[in-house]
Amino acid sequence: MELLPCLRWGQHRWWLPLDGATANTLAAVLMDASQLADHASRVQHVASIRDLLQRDPAFLIYGLLRSCDGASKRPPDRLGLDRLATWMTARLPVWFQQPDRFLAAPEVSASMRREWQELAAECRQRPVSQWLLTAPRWLQQTGPPAPVGWQAYWPQLQSTAGNSHQDGDAEDLKQADASCPLPRYEPQPLALDRLAGLVLREERTRSHFGTVLHDEKLASLKQFAYGLTHEINNPLANIVTRSEQLKSTEPDDKRKASLQRVVDQAMRAHEMISDVMFYAHPPQPSVEKIDLGSVVSEVVQSYQDTCASLSIRLSVEPAPGIQCQADRAMIHDAVAALLRNSVEAIGTGGQILVDWGERDGKVWVRVSDSGPGLSEESRRHAFDPYYSGREAGRGLGLGLCRVYRVAKLHGGDATLNSAIAGCVARFWFLNR
Repeated sequence: MELLPCLRWGQHRWWLPLDGATANTLAAVLMDASQLADHASRVQHVASIRDLLQRDPAFLIYGLLRSCDGASKRPPDRLGLDRLATWMTARLPVWFQQPDRFLAAPEVSASMRREWQELAAECRQRPVSQWLLTAPRWLQQTGPPAPVGWQAYWPQLQSTAGNSHQDGDAEDLKQADASCPLPRYEPQPLALDRLAGLVLREERTRSHFGTVLHDEKLASLKQFAYGLTHEINNPLANIVTRSEQLKSTEPDDKRKASLQRVVDQAMRAHEMISDVMFYAHPPQPSVEKIDLGSVVSEVVQSYQDTCASLSIRLSVEPAPGIQCQADRAMIHDAVAALLRNSVEAIGTGGQILVDWGERDGKVWVRVSDSGPGLSEESRRHAFDPYYSGREAGRGLGLGLCRVYRVAKLHGGDATLNSAIAGCVARFWFLNR
């Protein structure tokens, strides 16, 4: 293999050369593609691709032109190296597996290789930000002249020196390091397309296994929940009934308070069992037109006294007039679960902010708090009923799995992330 997958514009195709050192780095990224969800691995691979973009002119031009390859909408006029490297890293496995990536590719001749080497040497004498100016000459080796209409879409590589907040590039795009060897566009023994195919098949297998495992867990949890409902709810009902009877005839206030705590804890256990049952075997939503702000405000109002007693400042940023199609009771329960999670996490003396809104056909509710932060492991398992993060300082109770289930039943999703101080929990759903 000595070519990168084709570039397209209209009915035309072009190919750019693949350097040996570039191929080796791409192979390492492709082999580890299944780990790109891991933050540390993703950062490492993005850094590797970023280095390639500053070393190999053909690869840099390829990345910039792929950003507007057959563009249905105009890409950004300027791209920073970090943004481009991140975007390319996520797409490399797909590019090397496109069925027609080498369809009608030309036979690479010695004269093509010589021209590419001369272009690479010329680019090394220019600042990296000017390498794209040579793109028409690179392309004409394997295809027709680059159409003017396509060139109008080509983004510039942005230097963000002195303005690093835009794309994260902290240094100017100066000439490449002269000590770095020039790329050599020679035939490569690595079959990156086959490697990408193996990676994608392995990823599909892992995804399928995860789906099957999740379904098996749900089936087991459903049976477990049925058993809990019968075996535990009946004793809990007897505990609550007997405690209420004793409380009604108890003259001592302290003993009455103790009996009330027994009732409260029994009811809490009952709610936990209900959450498990709801997650494993939820009812279908009874959809109606509701005012989202009214539902959220109702839940917030019910928590005002509790928060005041714990010295927690509970505030809202209202967004009136949002009408949506949803199950009112389910949305009410989901908001209540998020608020309860924040109150339990804070304990005493903190802040909770509730806001909601609508964007792009989706409505969302967000609860931000000043409680303990969240570890990466706890974040990944936040809505998993099989996991508890209480030892990490934040109670990820079963109520959060109810939030996740409600969101999914309404065509949405839920997230829980650490903030500068505390956590931000959010769920959204489609406004059908």
